[in-house]
Amino acid sequence: MMEIRNQDYYDFLRTHPLFLHLRSALFHVTSLPNYRAIRRDGVIKPNDGTSIGVYARIAPGLTVCEKLGAVSLFDFDQPHERIFPLSTGELAINGYFLEWGKFLWWYQPVTVILTIDRHAVRHYLIGFAECAKISGQWIYNVEIGHKGPIPCSAILETILVSGTDESRKLFEVFHRFSVDDSQIARFERHCA
Repeated sequence: MMEIRNQDYYDFLRTHPLFLHLRSALFHVTSLPNYRAIRRDGVIKPNDGTSIGVYARIAPGLTVCEKLGAVSLFDFDQPHERIFPLSTGELAINGYFLEWGKFLWWYQPVTVILTIDRHAVRHYLIGFAECAKISGQWIYNVEIGHKGPIPCSAILETILVSGTDESRKLFEVFHRFSVDDSQIARFERHCA
């Protein structure tokens, strides 16, 4: 039963317009309060474990990226089989694959996704292999890290994603970094 649920959820993700938009992207996912702090500071800062926000930790202790002093990023520019590992053996070993896609719309009322210029940050990326060596919470096969802060000049898009409607998952793409509060409020009203 659990594997069927995984399969159905992965099928939902594979064809969702948000996933298709992000298919070759490197991106950071955050809440509205954290996005406002990024706008104010001009950088995406690594979390040292003191800023938990509204994301509920699956396991106690620091995440892999926190231990590495890295900004958590997601990298969908991978073979499809790596993002959606559906073999029975892999599911049996790594049960935490269940519904990993929820981080795309985790925050209420709006999740903010910032796409990152891969070329601009390439020298500071911490890949899958290095992340896998560290114990701690980590989203296998899709999460990587960026050592140190990421300047806002490396942000290509700001995507607002509704965290309310499970079936539609509305989102709006802004082809720049700074989305002001009036635009965010308009998006929230549209999703209500």
